[in-house]
Amino acid sequence: MEFCGRFTKNLILGEPSGALVPSQPLDVDNAVDLVAGYETEYYETDANESLGSDTEVGDDDFTRRRSRFPRYDPNCVVPEFTVAMAFDSSRQFKDALIKYSVAERREIKFIKNEKKVVRAKCANESCPWKIYGSIDARSGSFHVKTYHSEHTCSIRFKNRRVTSSWLANHYLPTIRAMPTIKTIAFKELIKEQLGLDVSIVQCTKAKLHAYKVLMGNYKKEYAKLWDYAEELRERNPGSTITLKVEKPDMQSKALFERMYVCFAACKKGFLGGCRKVVGLDGCFLKGICQGQILCAVGRDANDQMFPIALAVVKVESGDTWTWFLTNLIYDLNILNTYGRGWVIISDKQKGLLQAVAALLPATEHRMCARHIYANWGKKYKGIQMQRLFWQCAKSSTMPEYDEHSQALKKISPAAYHDLVQTEPKHWSRAFFTTDVKCDIVDNNLCEAFNGRILHARCKSIYSMLEEIRIMIMTRMHTQRDACAKWKRNCSPRILRKLEENRVSAIYCQVIWNGDIGYEVMDKGNKYVVDVLKRECSCRKWQLTGIPCPHAISAINHRQEDMYEYIDECYKKAKFLAAYENMMMPIQGEKFWKKTHREPPEPLPARVKPGRRKHKRLREEGEVASGTKMSRIGMKMTCRTCSRPGHNSSTCPIKKTGSTSSQKQFSRRKISVSSSISIMSWSLVGIN
Repeated sequence: MEFCGRFTKNLILGEPSGALVPSQPLDVDNAVDLVAGYETEYYETDANESLGSDTEVGDDDFTRRRSRFPRYDPNCVVPEFTVAMAFDSSRQFKDALIKYSVAERREIKFIKNEKKVVRAKCANESCPWKIYGSIDARSGSFHVKTYHSEHTCSIRFKNRRVTSSWLANHYLPTIRAMPTIKTIAFKELIKEQLGLDVSIVQCTKAKLHAYKVLMGNYKKEYAKLWDYAEELRERNPGSTITLKVEKPDMQSKALFERMYVCFAACKKGFLGGCRKVVGLDGCFLKGICQGQILCAVGRDANDQMFPIALAVVKVESGDTWTWFLTNLIYDLNILNTYGRGWVIISDKQKGLLQAVAALLPATEHRMCARHIYANWGKKYKGIQMQRLFWQCAKSSTMPEYDEHSQALKKISPAAYHDLVQTEPKHWSRAFFTTDVKCDIVDNNLCEAFNGRILHARCKSIYSMLEEIRIMIMTRMHTQRDACAKWKRNCSPRILRKLEENRVSAIYCQVIWNGDIGYEVMDKGNKYVVDVLKRECSCRKWQLTGIPCPHAISAINHRQEDMYEYIDECYKKAKFLAAYENMMMPIQGEKFWKKTHREPPEPLPARVKPGRRKHKRLREEGEVASGTKMSRIGMKMTCRTCSRPGHNSSTCPIKKTGSTSSQKQFSRRKISVSSSISIMSWSLVGIN
């Protein structure tokens, strides 16, 4: 049966048509099977290919045929070239040659490298491998014209085509995922994956190229901060997003100064399920643009960090901390209480102590004991000094603190005098209030938050804020879901602490007065426990809200469950109240509402004079991560005089001996010169 006619558009798309309009006979080679609902086969693609000669256009419709030329796949692992293979451009062709050179570990060189013509051959002169490509005049695309695929040379482990810029482009996803990768590790990664030997200089330059690509758009990221802040406010109602810019004069551009972010979910969660304990700290940005992050971190029912707010500022000072605390006080609704009933934990940050004293005079301000010891221990070294300091810091009662402080004063009055220059009420548990159920003497939760955002701090501002936001948003629901696995109505960390106290309670002896009073003997000391008031004379129960070993002994004597005496701040209800408010996702950049405000410019990079330091200065007593034991603190013995305190190069006896020998040598020199002059004068007289 002979079919004639022209296909309509719905027939080509595979839809049955009621009638065919006769037009002209069909091409037998391109005949279409009309069986099974008049379905037709056609070429589907999502690529941006040129229709060129591969397209047949009718009056109202078109069809696409497969190209008669093989096309290069840029996603292939090892390129396989064939004659007449089509490329988008000569640039793509050269990139394919470099990829082939790296994958096959064959070094090639370009004989001719132009926009329309590219000719390459193997770097080994005796090897017949060569390839030639150019733009075809008929199709207008770039094709392989000549190709000899045989290699007679051996593989190479060094390739001149592998430049630092090529490595940066090839390993851009890897460096984006691991921005803090070490140069040595990066070199080993290249050797393992590509089998090539590259130099340390190449790896360093490749990382710098990648960082410039990753952070090269930092100006664009700063420019969209106004729109980003508006999107955060719109998608998360109740959040506080403050962006401040500065203009030195009317003609200059607006410069970024500071930005404050406090999400509504974090604000409500902290007020609903966390204790009134806030840790404050600052850390440096590691990108091109210098600056610092100020953060406020709370403690949830599982004694884990709970991010509250953060700010990006250009420098840490009294002004920036005052501005940050003013916003934080407003968000936590403690403006009229002056911080009464709250606890602030911080280091001795620049300007922070003055800002807390001015804005929150009624708050209890604790200082990180670890940082206090780091400064104090630089002068007073030794295991005994370290032990006495921490015994003073962790003393829960005043008699215990007095005992350890007097022991320190007896050993070194100067050490005691320097230590109490920072008032003990800031760093010793004996002076802490018992209202907030928190006895920590360090600021480790802020350090944990700074560690979580370490990779984000390597990025530019928008990418950094987005990564932190995603981290907080993900943490909110993962913590909520983890609560379903709790075996008891109390958080797992608190259960472990209670179990440790239960083990210690085995060695306690209980004496009951017949009513509600208990005397508990522990290691020669006697403590009084009031179970109804939930008090113990060691103060550990009041400080933490967790029954101490003495309290557990009394509770066991009453044959009651010790888990019922854990404070309510550690229960599942409080934990869920902290993580019940989920953060709302935000849209992509193209859906943002345009504010049409003047985009801020990034702050110029501050370059310090001198050689750049690549390693952090270790604190006093901090153990190095190397393979050799540190010699810091060792007493040297001079091999010249056998006296301690100095070495041979600084030996005073050696210096005295060298000075005397130099004097003798100078005297001899003078005597010789004087004799020569006398002889010369005598010769003159003879003449």
